[in-house]
Amino acid sequence: MPVNLTRLYGFADNVEIEFAAPGTAPGLAAQKVTLNKDQPAGSLEVTAAQNTPPGEHTVTLKAKGKFNNINVETASTVVIKVEAAQ
Repeated sequence: MPVNLTRLYGFADNVEIEFAAPGTAPGLAAQKVTLNKDQPAGSLEVTAAQNTPPGEHTVTLKAKGKFNNINVETASTVVIKVEAAQ
């Protein structure tokens, strides 16, 4: 899944992107990704386990970084569609 970051106000430091699946989607996961200094985009590899129910699941993406030595965090939601195994 592509992840794009709009950097404002001269912010250029590293940003960690975390994936948080809802409790209704067990086994839906992605490893944390770090966008390096000045890097505007990256990608998350989303995986679903056999016990992840098919359907659309709303997940939260959290972006964390430091701006002027202050911790900043923002979150967005996206819908992930899991299809039944065939």
